[in-house]
Amino acid sequence: MENDNRSTVYQKTIAHSFRVSGRGLHSGLQTTVYLNPAEENKGIFFRVVQGKKQLLIPALVEYACPSSRSTSLSRCGFRVSTVEHLLAACWLADLDNLEVIVEGEEIPGGNGRVSFWLELLIENGFTIQSAPREEILLPEWLVAKNRESFLFAFPAIEFRAWYFLDVIDRSHFAQIIGISEKDGLEEMAKARTFAFDWEIPQILQENIGQGVRDQALILGNLGESAFSQMSGEAAYHKLADLVGDLMLVGVRVRGAFFGWRSGHSLNREMARLIYRLRGIEDGN
Repeated sequence: MENDNRSTVYQKTIAHSFRVSGRGLHSGLQTTVYLNPAEENKGIFFRVVQGKKQLLIPALVEYACPSSRSTSLSRCGFRVSTVEHLLAACWLADLDNLEVIVEGEEIPGGNGRVSFWLELLIENGFTIQSAPREEILLPEWLVAKNRESFLFAFPAIEFRAWYFLDVIDRSHFAQIIGISEKDGLEEMAKARTFAFDWEIPQILQENIGQGVRDQALILGNLGESAFSQMSGEAAYHKLADLVGDLMLVGVRVRGAFFGWRSGHSLNREMARLIYRLRGIEDGN
């Protein structure tokens, strides 16, 4: 799928297995995952354990299912929730192949930042494999939209993404942030899960965000928070979600993306559009 002059990049997996336990970001329930090296061309996949049964769920958009404020995968009655931060960390770590054994239905949320997973991956090291990495270079522009929300994608040699955040008539501020393969990645990794203060009653009613409430970024009408660690933190986190959800294409995507009030549902819709293009380019 590569059609430019960039040198060959080889696939990568983790060097050592390791275990992570903690509370699920939304359920708040204690959960444990085991991260293991995976063979070449296996991709990232979850092995979900429920009692004495287990099932493999590939990290592909065809297994994505509706979920509130997160991305979940399901197959044959098995489900794993809130996978986007781990997948974004895999993108940042250039990781291609990984087995994640999940005891429960949600992976640990850590501190609600992508950096939680990225630091663990780096700490345990990587192994370069012999197969070349597969990538898709967007051949045409694409759009996913829903009312006042849009996600655009355009052909580009390198990955770039911008995000515009406001809440139409509910707030009086706007944030716009951009990243590339070389810029803004540290800020994106450190950006926290966030919510607006008027969303809190609904979040409480839905009983989500249980595992990260003390660490989430809460924004008011002006987009202000005394606890914000960086300018544009909320928009950076939206880009982290986008990167994690695009990993569900199954290969690295090179192109330029612009999100306008978009979220997980449009991210997944865009991943589906690109996933279909991948099939066409493979001749399927």
